[in-house]
Order: sequence, then C-alpha cells, then structure tokens
Amino acid sequence: MSPTAEAPPPVTESVAGLTPIATARLKQGMTLTDLARAAQVDPAHLELMERGSHYAAPTLAELERIAAVLHLDVDEIR
Repeated sequence: MSPTAEAPPPVTESVAGLTPIATARLKQGMTLTDLARAAQVDPAHLELMERGSHYAAPTLAELERIAAVLHLDVDEIR
C-alpha cells in the first residue's frame, strides 16, 4: 500500500473545528471510507455530516450505526 493510501495517524485529543464524528473517527485512525463502510452510510453523506453541512440530515438509525462503530453514544456525536 502506498503512503498516501494509508489511514491517517490517530488523533490523541479533540481538534478545533472538527465535528465530533470526524474527531472520533480520526482518534481511532479510521478513514472516512472505513467508517462509512462499517456504518453502512454513503461516504458522501458521511462527509456532509463531518463538515457540519446543513444538507446533511442523518437519520437516528444512521447516527446509531456510526456511534456503534466509534464505540460512543449517539449524544456524543450529535
């Protein structure tokens, strides 16, 4: 695997400006694609959620799946 295709290094603390989903994903060393696949969420939709876009309107079921993959409560990623 080439260096550019590897997962980003884990983040050890909160990063200013990132949403809770993005922060938790990076803390676990996951790529957006990894999380989307594991949570069965469209990667483009997950990207909108991570950017805090008003176009992203995740369902409770999507948030529950994302939270489960990240080992968090739904309230922690809202």
